[in-house]
This record gives sequence, C-alpha cells and structure tokens, in this order.
Amino acid sequence: MVASDTTAVAFYEIRFCKIQVSSIPATDVPVTGAQSGETEYEFIVDYDQEVTLTAPLQVEQETIRYNFVRWMLNWEDQPDGEATLVFTATEDADMNEDGVVDLRDLVHIRNRLGVTETE
Repeated sequence: MVASDTTAVAFYEIRFCKIQVSSIPATDVPVTGAQSGETEYEFIVDYDQEVTLTAPLQVEQETIRYNFVRWMLNWEDQPDGEATLVFTATEDADMNEDGVVDLRDLVHIRNRLGVTETE
C-alpha cells in the first residue's frame, strides 16, 4: 500500500475598519479621542473596537464662528448637540459598501443658524 501526503491549511483574515473623519464646512477641525487628529484624516482600527471621537463645540476660522451641530455616522444623523460620538467598528454596522465608516461633524452653513461673524 502506498501512503499519500496530507496537507492541512489554516486560513486567517485581517479584520479591520478604516475610519475617515471630516467636517463640513469648517476644515482642520481638531477632533480628540484615542484616535485624534484634524479633519480630514483617517485611521485603522481592529474589527469590533470601540471608537470615541469628540468634536469641539465651537470652531472659529477667519471671521466666522461655527457651532457644532451633530455627527453623521455612515450618513445617518446622530443626535444634535452630542459632540462625543461612540460606536463599535464592525462589518455589520456603520459600514458602507466600500467598507469605510464616514464620520462628519456637521456645522451650520454660513448665513444660517449657528454661524456668527466675529469682530
């Protein structure tokens, strides 16, 4: 009898999420948290990792003062006035078809409520 070789292969996957943080219409907004930076920026987290991001309540750029309104998570409005966003990065929640979580801390647009001219 001839013996045959047997091969066993274990397959692994890297499970991570790419987080993109941006702000509208203000730019270079400092965001704090374990993954802090200035908008627009991105970072990688492990799958199922909790992410906490905090936006400033007010940003002044040139002669315009922008007041924080809300975060958007994967294009879904989060509650108004909650400057800290906490979520778990997973494939099943908060992901769009590109595998990217889009976070946008929206501020009011000029000439609407929330924008004031500074002196």
